[in-house]
Amino acid sequence: MSDLNEFVAWVKEKPNSRIFTIKIEQEGLGKSVVVKPWVYDLFLMSGQTVDSVSEINLEAAKEKREREEYEKLKAKFGGT
Repeated sequence: MSDLNEFVAWVKEKPNSRIFTIKIEQEGLGKSVVVKPWVYDLFLMSGQTVDSVSEINLEAAKEKREREEYEKLKAKFGGT
């Protein structure tokens, strides 16, 4: 994980819409614990787990999510 100050600076660029948290998850019973930064933008309504600020691309994450949703709806309701 990169320097936390980089994430603080990222949030400060747009403090009214950006959120940074740290997710701590255990991969399974008796397995290792994973610590991952998680970023979210309220205006984009998109979040992403990353290792560094340079990996943040919430627009692409949003587009991927929307495309997956579109494909599911297209399969359900038909269409071209």
